[in-house]
Order: sequence, then structure tokens, then C-alpha cells
Amino acid sequence: LLSRAIDIVALIAGALIVVMMVQVAVDVVARYVFGRPLPATTVFISQYYMLFVVFLAQALPERTNNHIGVEIVTERLPPRIQYHLASWTHLLCALIYAAMARASWTEAILKLRSNASVIESGVTVPIWPGYFPVPIGCGLMALVLLYRFIVYVTGWKSGLGETPVPGATQAAQGNSR
Repeated sequence: LLSRAIDIVALIAGALIVVMMVQVAVDVVARYVFGRPLPATTVFISQYYMLFVVFLAQALPERTNNHIGVEIVTERLPPRIQYHLASWTHLLCALIYAAMARASWTEAILKLRSNASVIESGVTVPIWPGYFPVPIGCGLMALVLLYRFIVYVTGWKSGLGETPVPGATQAAQGNSR
């Protein structure tokens, strides 16, 4: 279920990249060929597309354990310690992402209730929908991280298809003894 949710939001983010590219291309042609740019293109890109693309897709690399990591200190630790440290980091990060989801949800609801909008080139564009990808993406990220921590604690086989954390095999063998 979690993997399916990640696939759906990643598909939405990918589709919005295509829509954004088309809108920018049409805006450039309209601006330089016809002398009339599309109204509010900047608002749509900054208040919608970029937020949806970044926040909805952030759980995708986490699902497969492919987020960028800086391991200057931890790479020198034994693999088993790396595994345990990474797994407990999942819990800490899940709590941080959950707090970010809660705070951004509150902000999104405030923007919805106030019907937040901007005016560009004489066109009023509601921007409140652009506040919702942040809590959705952070909430999904929190769920992925919490799931990975639960897999660590219980020893269950993960269904996310991630690349194993260094030391995972050794730790699993040590837990089964």
C-alpha cells in the first residue's frame, strides 16, 4: 500500500514536470513570436509545479534507499554499527518529517480558509492549493521512514525493494542467532 502511494504521487510529480515543460515552451513561443506571454506562468511554476514536483516525489528515492548521503564518519564504522545507526536515524527522521507535515498542514489549511491568491499580469491566481504538497510529501516520507524503522525492529522483510543499508546482512544474521 505504501509503495503504491509512492508510485502514485511520483507519477503525478512526473506528469507535472511534463506539463511545466509544455507551459514554459508555449510561454516562450507566445512571448517571442506573438509578443503576448501566457499570463501567470511564473506563478504556476513557482506556486504549483515546483512544490508538487519536489515534495510529492521526495519519498521515491527514500523508498529504494537512494537519497544522497554524506558518510564521512559513518563509513569508517563497522558495517553492523552502520546498519543500526542508519535504522535509528530512520526513526529520528520520521519524527522530524511528521512534525514538518503537521506544521505545514496547519499552514495549508490557513491558506485554504483565507483563499490565498496572487495577482500577476491582471490575473488572480489562487495559490492555496500549492501549500498541500508539502504536508502530503512530508507525511508520506514520515511513513516510509517509520516503516523502515519497524522493519528494522521486527526483522520483517521489507516490501519496498530498497537497496540494503551497509551491514544489514550481517546484522540480520546476528539477530537470528
